[in-house]
Amino acid sequence: LVASDQSFEGAISADALIYSSPVSLNQSAQIIARAFHDGEWSASSNRYFILPENFFDLKITEVHYNPLGEDPVDGGQYEFIEIKNTGSSRMDLGGLKFTEGIEFTFPPETGLGPGEFIVLASNNDYFYSRYDFFAFDEFGGKLNNDGERLVMLNNTHDTIVAFRYNDG
Repeated sequence: LVASDQSFEGAISADALIYSSPVSLNQSAQIIARAFHDGEWSASSNRYFILPENFFDLKITEVHYNPLGEDPVDGGQYEFIEIKNTGSSRMDLGGLKFTEGIEFTFPPETGLGPGEFIVLASNNDYFYSRYDFFAFDEFGGKLNNDGERLVMLNNTHDTIVAFRYNDG
């Protein structure tokens, strides 16, 4: 049974739904449930169901390495990586981390909606001075001007993205 009201006075809510088969979840959820049997409600049971996030629609859409500098500022201060959610549902990037190329771990509950971008910059102040908006955050390390491998892992160390960029 699923009831939309919080009144459990012994009667089943008129808008309660009766399920005769398993309930499927398509995203992580907290479920608080009670059973109604022989006119009595059970104690509530509170469970968390964590489903692994599907990151198929997470794309690195731009790697801006070896940018032009502005005397006396080294071009490396203007490096950035652009990440896009190309899917139709919100993603939680919390815990994803770059482990090769650059260093960065997304903080918990970093949401990225459908069609949205996140930009990580080598230096947020210089990034802002050139592009007139602040990046989401700064990454550690530096993008290699000759190219290198970039790797992003989830919090269980599964590879989400891995590729090599270069001038070729």
